[in-house]
Amino acid sequence: MNCRCVIVIILLALTINATAQKAKVPETINYYKAQSDANIPTDHESVLHGQKLFSNQCAECHEFCKQKTGPSLSSVTDRRPLPWLLDFIKSSQTVIGNGDEYAQYLYNSYSHTVMPDFRYLSDEEILDILAYIRQESSAPNRVSGVNSGATNATEIDKHEANLNKKLTEEEQEDRKGYEEYEESKLTGFKIGILMVIILTVAAGLYLMFSIWKKTSN
Repeated sequence: MNCRCVIVIILLALTINATAQKAKVPETINYYKAQSDANIPTDHESVLHGQKLFSNQCAECHEFCKQKTGPSLSSVTDRRPLPWLLDFIKSSQTVIGNGDEYAQYLYNSYSHTVMPDFRYLSDEEILDILAYIRQESSAPNRVSGVNSGATNATEIDKHEANLNKKLTEEEQEDRKGYEEYEESKLTGFKIGILMVIILTVAAGLYLMFSIWKKTSN
């Protein structure tokens, strides 16, 4: 076999392998088993810094004793693993897209409202915000999802409802629609990758045929 044909075959194999690697579907992360060196600070300076950041970045959509655009954040540092909080704050859409059940539940529960990404915040800044949230959550009447003036029927924050509860028909439709949308995106992605592989193989075969034709003459 001609040396150039061998080179073409090797390059073709490498291209197909690289394409297949890119086609891998993101795996859902088990945040309860995820390892992290990060810790929420407890010093007064970090809490004050977190309070300032919270006022500028979070207060428009979140409170501690009631819902606003987003859920109450009371005791969120106790309710969710720290790696999850860091990832979700930086890019909630990424966590949702990766199939995290709780993130998808929040997305469906809040009428598909997506929290904006905060990638520009450093881990240290996010940890300071969480330090402030944790301190505020320990204050009187800062019970998770509880409004001190609310009735028993409205005390539990919507986003903290048990994931095992029976979904309403509307919630079921929302979840079904979201799953169908994600499935259609994945199907389109797979078709696109398949077309790239087919075109790459076809181009490689054509090139090999051209080389063979030239060398055989």
